[in-house]
Amino acid sequence: MKRCWGAVFLDGGFEASEQFVRRHFREAFGEVADIPILENPKGELQELLQVRSADAPLYHVISITGPDHDRVFECTVHHQGKELARGRGKSKKEAESEAALAALNKLREQPPVAPGK
Repeated sequence: MKRCWGAVFLDGGFEASEQFVRRHFREAFGEVADIPILENPKGELQELLQVRSADAPLYHVISITGPDHDRVFECTVHHQGKELARGRGKSKKEAESEAALAALNKLREQPPVAPGK
């Protein structure tokens, strides 16, 4: 599959390879309007929010459960005093990333807001 995808990219460029991936992985992904950048959801969320205000998102650990060798962290992400989303993970960093990704998905579903509102 990788070779085929690479050939589509080399022959048709990014848009053709994106359509190929969407078509062949529709069952796994579902219908996706935008393919998010999953490498750095916290950075992507901060960039998205900076369009709206200079305030950075704030992350809070709200619970840590499980034995010492198998912890589960739950975090929230807030912006301008409002909770945007929650995330869970095996580390604080993973939980924050999951919260940021959930917030990104939620914000992308909403219509854009003019700066200062």
